[in-house]
Amino acid sequence: MGFDMKVSGERLKKVLNDICSLGPRWQGSEGERKIVNFLERSLLDEAKVQFIKEDFNYIGFKPQKVELTILDPPEKTISCQPLAYSASKIVEGELIFISEDKLGQGNYSGKVVLSNALKSYQAYPKVCMGEGTGFILGSNLAENLLRVGTTNYERRIGSIPAISVGPQDTQILREVAIREGKVHLEVIALFPEEKGYNFIVHLRGGSDKQKILICSHYDSMWLGPHAFDNASGTSAIMELIRCFKGSPYNLDFLLCGAEELGFWGSKSFVEKHRQECSDLAAVICLDGICSDLGSIEVGVTENLAPRIKDFANQHNFRVDQWSIPPRPNSDHVSFEPLGTPVFWLTTMDPYYHTSKDIPEHIGKEKLEIHTVFVSQVIMNLVDEPIDFDGKL
Repeated sequence: MGFDMKVSGERLKKVLNDICSLGPRWQGSEGERKIVNFLERSLLDEAKVQFIKEDFNYIGFKPQKVELTILDPPEKTISCQPLAYSASKIVEGELIFISEDKLGQGNYSGKVVLSNALKSYQAYPKVCMGEGTGFILGSNLAENLLRVGTTNYERRIGSIPAISVGPQDTQILREVAIREGKVHLEVIALFPEEKGYNFIVHLRGGSDKQKILICSHYDSMWLGPHAFDNASGTSAIMELIRCFKGSPYNLDFLLCGAEELGFWGSKSFVEKHRQECSDLAAVICLDGICSDLGSIEVGVTENLAPRIKDFANQHNFRVDQWSIPPRPNSDHVSFEPLGTPVFWLTTMDPYYHTSKDIPEHIGKEKLEIHTVFVSQVIMNLVDEPIDFDGKL
C-alpha cells in the first residue's frame, strides 16, 4: 500500500501516559495549555504532519468558592465539588432525596434536591424543571470518590447552584433528608469569555475515495489524569494519523477542545466548515475508547448499523452494547444536524469523571485492539462507498 498500517500498542500507551502526566486538562486551565502545547509538538515533530490550529470562543467556568453545610445542629460542613455551569448563587432550604428514576415527576419548589443519578447533565435539568432551589449529585461508588460533571450540554449557565459529593457524604445527606433537615449551599463562580483551539489534520491521498472525519476531544474534567476520558481517544487519534499518513485515503482528523463544557470545539468546527462537513461520508468519534474495567459499547446511527454489526462479527470484535442511535454524549452530536452517518466506539468505566480515571486501568493490549478495529472500520467505510441509507 505504501503506508504503514501497523498499530503499536507500545506507542499508544506511551502517548496516553504522556498525556496523563500533564494532569487534568480542564478547559481554560494550565493543564489545557499544556495539552495544547503537547499536541502541537507531537503533530509537528513526531507525526510530522501539517495541521491547522483553529480558535473558537466559549464560556468558561472558574469556581471561586464552593460550600455545603448541614444547618441542623450540630452544623457540619460537607466536602464537595461544583458542577460545571452551576449558577453562582447562595441558597438555603430543606433537603430532599429523589432517586434517579423519580426525577422530573414532582415539584421541588424551595427544596435542595439530592439524587443518586449517574449523569449530572441529565438530572440537573429535571431538578430545574421541578423548580428545585439547588442540586446535589450523590455517588454510588464503592470508594469515597466524587464524580464531577456539568449541569447541561446546552452551552449555557444553569439557573440553580449545583455540586457533587462522595458516597459516604451522600449517605449522611440522605439521613438529613429523612429528618427534613436544612442545608446551606453556596457556589461562587466566574464565567469568562475565553478562547479555545481545535487541531485539524487533512490527509489527502489524491484519490476519488469519499472523505471520513475522525474526531476526539483532548480536554478533561479537573479531577485526576482522566486516562479513559479522554487520553484514550486522543492517543488513538495520534496513532491513526501516523498510520494513515501517505495512504490513498481522504481523511480529516479533528482534535476538539471544550467537549466537557458542551461540545464547543466540534460545534464551532461544523459552523465554520459546514460545506466541507456536508460532504463527509461518515464521522467516527473516539471518546473513552478503552478501559479494562468495563464493557464495550458501539454507538452507531441507524443508516450504518447493519454494516458495522456485520463488520464487527466478521472481525470477531466483541461488542457488549449497541446504542442505535449513539447516545448524545460526545462530539458526534455536533454533526447530527447534517444527517451524517456516525460510528462511536466507547467503553463503560466506573471511574469516569473521578480522580481514579488513571492510566493503570488501560492496558496496551486492549488499547491496541480497539485502535486496530477503528482503523479497519475506516478502511471499510472508505473502500466501499456509503450512501446515506448505509448501503453499499
